[in-house]
Amino acid sequence: ARTVFVGNLPPDTSRKAVAKHFGAFGRVESVRIRSVASANLKLEQRAAVIKKAVNTAVRDAVNAYVVFADAAPVEAAVATNAQLAFGRHLRVDRAAPPSGGATSGAAGAEGGVGATGATTHKRSVFLGNLPFDLQEEAVWEAFSSLGSVEAVRLIRDPQTQQGKGFGYVTFADKVGVEAALARHETTLAGRTIRVQRCKSAAAAASAAQRAAKGGRGGGGGVAVLGRSEGGSSLQGSGGGPEAQARGPIRKGAKEEGGGGRRAKGKAGGGAEAAREAGGGAAARARREDAAQG
Repeated sequence: ARTVFVGNLPPDTSRKAVAKHFGAFGRVESVRIRSVASANLKLEQRAAVIKKAVNTAVRDAVNAYVVFADAAPVEAAVATNAQLAFGRHLRVDRAAPPSGGATSGAAGAEGGVGATGATTHKRSVFLGNLPFDLQEEAVWEAFSSLGSVEAVRLIRDPQTQQGKGFGYVTFADKVGVEAALARHETTLAGRTIRVQRCKSAAAAASAAQRAAKGGRGGGGGVAVLGRSEGGSSLQGSGGGPEAQARGPIRKGAKEEGGGGRRAKGKAGGGAEAAREAGGGAAARARREDAAQG
C-alpha cells in the first residue's frame, strides 16, 4: 500500500535521484532498482547496478520500486503516470502483491506492476512482430500522436530482459485504440507490425504470466530463426523443432547407409527445419495469437 512501481527510467538513474523526484509527494523510505539488463549474466541485478554493468543494447531502461513512509503520497505519485521525467515517459502505478501472489493485467510480466491492467483491456492494443531490441520509449513516441498513452508494456525475458517480440499499449480512452488499429501492418523500427484489439483482461494476464515464467530453459516456446518466444530458452538450449524431430539416439546406431535412427533423425530434422523456415512468419503470428488467449 506504500509502494509504487516506476517504469522506463534511464538505466543510469540513481536511487538518490528517484528518491528526490518522488520526495515531492512525501517522505521516501527506500528505492529499489530492478529489471536491469546485465552485461554479465553471472551478476545479480543488484551487483550489475552497482558495477554499472548494464547492457543498454538489450534494454535501455530500468524499473524501480519506491516505498513511501506511509500510504498518503501514493495517490499523488500515481497521478503523474505517463508524464515526462528524466527525459522519458514514466510509468507510475501502484505496486501489485509481493512475488508469488496474483498479479493483474499484462504488466505482471514485469514483476509486480500495479492493478490497472486487469480493467483496461478495452483501451489497449496488442502489438506483434516487434523487433526484439525495440525499446519502450520508441513505442511511446510512435503511438502518442494517436491519443493519450497511459502505458507501454513490452514483454521481456525476466532474466536477460531481452524483448519477446510483442507487447501492449494502453490509451486513456477508446479513441486512441481505433487510431492505433489503423497502424496494423505498417512499419515500426524496420518491421511490419501487427496491431490488434486486446481480446480480454484474462487473456492479457495469462500471456503476461506465461512470459514471466519463460526464463532460460523454460521449454514452452518454439524457436524460430535462432530466437524463441513464450517460454523457451533465448539461447536455444535443446528444445527446438529440429532437436525434437531427431528424437533420442541410441548408442551404436548406424550413422551411414543402413537407415539408422541417427540418419533418419537428421533427415527428419532437415525437413522440419525447412518447413519452419518456410512458414516462420505464419508460425510467429500463430504464437502471438495464442499470447492473446
